Amino acid sequence: MSYALSTTLHTTFEDAVERTRKALADQGFGVLTEIDMKATLKSKLGEDMEDYLILGACNPTLAHRAVSVDRRIRIAPALQRRRACRRHCERYRDSRRDGPAGDGSNIR
Repeated sequence: MSYALSTTLHTTFEDAVERTRKALADQGFGVLTEIDMKATLKSKLGEDMEDYLILGACNPTLAHRAVSVDRRIRIAPALQRRRACRRHCERYRDSRRDGPAGDGSNIR
């Protein structure tokens, strides 16, 4: 079962992250948080893994519109599945990189 939109980029991890940030910015999203899973798992558990970065992004206009309707909007299951508040980039073991699906126009 797939619960995410994704695309494969044949590029470096760093370039995939940069392209993801640009796609988010082009759609009015800013990156508010960044979680480096590779570094976190290494420091907390001593576990190694491929590059994996989670970007917590927000579009202020859309966020304001949503919370103006209902402050509990964060708990609506249907919206949680559709929201574009988290993006991740990861390096697959076979050197592929994951980034935003398409040209970023799916981020609303």
